[in-house]
Amino acid sequence: WWRNSTVEINGTGVHYGDFIWLEINSNFEMLDHTAIFRIYGTNSKLGLDEVFEVLSQRPEDLICNSIEECSVFNRSDHLDSNLGVWMTKTDG
Repeated sequence: WWRNSTVEINGTGVHYGDFIWLEINSNFEMLDHTAIFRIYGTNSKLGLDEVFEVLSQRPEDLICNSIEECSVFNRSDHLDSNLGVWMTKTDG
Protein backbone atom coordinates (compact mmCIF):
# COMPACT_ATOMS: atom_id res chain seq x y z
CA TRP A 1 0.00 0.00 0.00
CA TRP A 2 2.73 2.50 0.82
CA ARG A 3 4.79 1.71 -2.27
CA ASN A 4 2.18 3.41 -4.42
CA SER A 5 1.47 6.26 -2.01
CA THR A 6 3.07 9.59 -1.28
CA VAL A 7 2.84 11.01 2.22
CA GLU A 8 2.36 14.76 2.27
CA ILE A 9 4.73 16.31 4.79
CA ASN A 10 3.96 19.81 6.06
CA GLY A 11 7.36 21.23 6.94
CA THR A 12 10.65 19.37 6.86
CA GLY A 13 10.92 15.59 6.80
CA VAL A 14 11.31 12.49 4.66
CA HIS A 15 9.19 9.46 3.85
CA TYR A 16 10.72 6.00 3.38
CA GLY A 17 8.15 3.23 2.90
CA ASP A 18 6.22 2.84 6.14
CA PHE A 19 8.57 5.24 8.01
CA ILE A 20 8.39 9.03 8.24
CA TRP A 21 11.00 11.32 9.76
CA LEU A 22 9.54 14.66 10.88
CA GLU A 23 11.74 17.53 11.97
CA ILE A 24 10.76 20.10 14.59
CA ASN A 25 7.45 21.90 13.84
CA SER A 26 6.62 19.50 10.97
CA ASN A 27 3.61 17.25 10.51
CA PHE A 28 2.13 14.96 7.86
CA GLU A 29 -1.18 13.89 6.37
CA MET A 30 -2.13 10.31 7.22
CA LEU A 31 -2.79 7.97 4.31
CA ASP A 32 -6.22 6.36 4.06
CA HIS A 33 -6.47 3.00 5.83
CA THR A 34 -3.29 3.67 7.80
CA ALA A 35 -2.50 3.82 11.51
CA ILE A 36 0.59 4.85 13.44
CA PHE A 37 2.03 1.98 15.48
CA ARG A 38 5.32 3.37 16.76
CA ILE A 39 6.78 6.83 17.44
CA TYR A 40 10.25 7.82 18.59
CA GLY A 41 11.02 11.40 19.63
CA THR A 42 14.47 12.94 19.80
CA ASN A 43 16.22 16.30 19.68
CA SER A 44 18.98 14.94 17.44
CA LYS A 45 19.14 14.58 13.67
CA LEU A 46 18.04 11.38 11.97
CA GLY A 47 20.54 8.72 12.98
CA LEU A 48 19.68 5.19 12.00
CA ASP A 49 22.08 3.80 14.59
CA GLU A 50 20.21 5.67 17.35
CA VAL A 51 16.83 4.53 16.01
CA PHE A 52 18.01 0.91 15.75
CA GLU A 53 19.36 1.00 19.30
CA VAL A 54 16.04 2.27 20.65
CA LEU A 55 14.06 -0.34 18.72
CA SER A 56 16.31 -3.22 19.71
CA GLN A 57 17.50 -2.29 23.21
CA ARG A 58 15.45 0.58 24.65
CA PRO A 59 11.82 0.30 23.52
CA GLU A 60 10.81 2.10 26.71
CA ASP A 61 12.22 5.27 25.07
CA LEU A 62 9.48 5.17 22.42
CA ILE A 63 6.61 7.64 22.79
CA CYS A 64 4.25 4.83 21.82
CA ASN A 65 4.69 1.26 20.64
CA SER A 66 1.27 0.03 19.49
CA ILE A 67 -1.67 1.23 17.42
CA GLU A 68 -3.68 1.65 20.61
CA GLU A 69 -0.99 3.69 22.41
CA CYS A 70 -0.32 5.83 19.34
CA SER A 71 -4.01 6.51 18.69
CA VAL A 72 -4.01 9.14 21.45
CA PHE A 73 -0.79 10.81 20.26
CA ASN A 74 -1.10 14.53 19.51
CA ARG A 75 1.72 15.96 17.39
CA SER A 76 1.09 19.50 18.67
CA ASP A 77 2.23 18.31 22.11
CA HIS A 78 5.61 17.32 20.63
CA LEU A 79 6.34 20.04 18.05
CA ASP A 80 9.70 20.74 19.70
CA SER A 81 10.98 17.22 18.88
CA ASN A 82 12.08 15.39 15.77
CA LEU A 83 9.95 12.27 15.33
CA GLY A 84 10.39 8.90 13.73
CA VAL A 85 6.93 7.56 12.87
CA TRP A 86 6.08 4.04 11.70
CA MET A 87 2.78 3.31 10.01
CA THR A 88 0.84 0.16 9.19
CA LYS A 89 -2.06 -0.63 6.91
CA THR A 90 -5.45 -1.07 8.55
CA ASP A 91 -8.60 -2.77 7.31
CA GLY A 92 -10.90 -0.61 5.33
